[in-house]
Amino acid sequence: MRGPNGIARMTGPGRIRRLDSTRRRIIASAAALAVALLLVWIIALVHGTLLRRGEAEALRLGQQRLAFLIAALQNATDRHDRLPRLLARERDFIAALKAPADAEAIARANRAAAFVSTHADVSDVFLIDEDGDTIAASNADQPDTFVGHNFAFRPYFADSIAGRTGRFYAVGAVTGVPGYFIAEPIEDGGKRLGVVVIKVSLAPLAELWTRSGDAIAAVDRSGVIMLASDAAWLYRTLAPLLPLEVARLKSARQYGDDDLKPLDAAAPIRLGEGSVKAELSLHGETGAYLVQARSLERLDWRLVLFTPLAEARRFADTWTSFAVVLLVAAGFGLALVAARSRNRADRRRAAERLARLKTELEAEIERAGAQLAERNRKLRDAERILTETRDEALQAGKLAALGQMAAGISHELNQPLTALSTLSDNAAALLERGDADSARRNLALIGATAIRMGRIVGQFKAFARKNAGPLEPVPVKAAISAAMIMVENRAREIGAAIVRDEAGPDPVVRADRVRLEQILVNLLRNALDASENAPTRHVEVGIRLDVGRPEAVLVEVRDHGAGIAPAALGHLFEPFFTTKPDGRGLGLGLALSQDIAKSFGGEILAANAPGGGAVFTLVLPRA
Repeated sequence: MRGPNGIARMTGPGRIRRLDSTRRRIIASAAALAVALLLVWIIALVHGTLLRRGEAEALRLGQQRLAFLIAALQNATDRHDRLPRLLARERDFIAALKAPADAEAIARANRAAAFVSTHADVSDVFLIDEDGDTIAASNADQPDTFVGHNFAFRPYFADSIAGRTGRFYAVGAVTGVPGYFIAEPIEDGGKRLGVVVIKVSLAPLAELWTRSGDAIAAVDRSGVIMLASDAAWLYRTLAPLLPLEVARLKSARQYGDDDLKPLDAAAPIRLGEGSVKAELSLHGETGAYLVQARSLERLDWRLVLFTPLAEARRFADTWTSFAVVLLVAAGFGLALVAARSRNRADRRRAAERLARLKTELEAEIERAGAQLAERNRKLRDAERILTETRDEALQAGKLAALGQMAAGISHELNQPLTALSTLSDNAAALLERGDADSARRNLALIGATAIRMGRIVGQFKAFARKNAGPLEPVPVKAAISAAMIMVENRAREIGAAIVRDEAGPDPVVRADRVRLEQILVNLLRNALDASENAPTRHVEVGIRLDVGRPEAVLVEVRDHGAGIAPAALGHLFEPFFTTKPDGRGLGLGLALSQDIAKSFGGEILAANAPGGGAVFTLVLPRA
């Protein structure tokens, strides 16, 4: 049919088919657009989920790492904490301060300081009079000696001369070598004469951080980095400092003449306890970092861990690319099916495209596999470092316990030594009178006494060993006896008795003898601490065999103290959790003991006893 102008126009079914075809194309285009948008949204969702999971894993591993790093740093700063108090009572130091013009007194003080520096593993020991002048030092015979220098400007001197313990980390004003200073006042007859100071080097700890491959920094209250795994970070700041703060640091000459520039001037880091994400330029490269911080007990320091998030982002990008490749492959597969209905040439081209896609996919999967293998390697290295740090913390706990028990050795050995002197004199007198039988009996007593002294010393030497021995059959009663020897001084100090069930069984368990004794020492010391202010000051130790578990041996340690608060029961075996007053412990004893017990195949259980007090049950496998 033609219109008025002679042009033909479509009418009827033909026009309807054309309209339907146009409508179908519009619907198909809209559907394709919707599918494309949906796929983009899904890919973005998958990428975000993978990225958050990677960051959460980095946060979790960082928290575990920080806990062990804090324990190692706490041990490095605390292991010499009592030394200045002992040195404050040193007679040679008191004599030198009372007579600074006496050359012989000064020489004796120099020799004493040098002896302590060499045998106590500290960098320097020096003596300061009440005016701030150094009169004796462990390096008195060296060119850069402290003798003659005035340190009144140091905060540790001001704190100590005022009667408090002074603690301060700074670059040495004379040597230029950084260290941790601890100072104690020296008094005689109620008069304050001066100050004794020790300097401890934390460089070995920084070297351990460097070998770990982590980015770690210890910062002071001003935000100045004073110890770091990267030496280039030293004396940089997390954020720009106020002029007054800079002036305070300069007056104390804490970091020498360093200008205290920010670590990244474009991205200041301000954080408290917790973590933040920041874009930082470190080592000349800019990237995203997870910055986590934890405070150190008693010292106004914070330990900061910088975890790069590039690994988490690469992980998310890799698997997102993998998902995209799979979606593209599925699309090409569908296109191949549709092209089959057209011609072989189209099918051949589609097959070629699919082959190329397969090659690319295999290459992408190979790269992803290599990245995952590298990630697993780093995780194994991190686990190894965590294990080494845990073992160091375990040894630190043993040495701390030995330090508290050291006073007991002198008491335990004093009586046998007196007996040896008396018996030897008697033996000599009996031999002069010709009484050989009596002399022989005296000599036998001397031998028995020497064996007893060797047994006492042997227990302490075995307890101090660092390396764990193999698991072997160990009699439980013998282990309890050894542990009781090592806490006997603490029991005598508080007037407490340790009551052991002598009539009970004596089973044999599979364990490492020394580490089993360490668990028992920790449980007995905790029980004695809980009994210190209790009306009934005795601790009960018993061995029990459980009928329901014939393969297990139960060692129970019970005190008659105030018991365990319900809120604390669920946290007793967590690292750094303690119910003791400040300064009485780090909260690592029970956590390390539980770890040792589990390595034997056992465990430690805690509960409140029905009649009052607490009972700790050590479950061990029978040999």
